[in-house]
Amino acid sequence: MSERAVRVALVTGAARGIGRAVALALGARG
Repeated sequence: MSERAVRVALVTGAARGIGRAVALALGARG
C-alpha cells in the first residue's frame, strides 16, 4: 500500500469512529 492509501484509510477510520461516538452521545442524551 502507498503512504497515501494508508493516510486515507486512517482518516476514514477516524471519521467513522468520531461519527459513531457522536451518534452514541446524541442517543444517550435522548
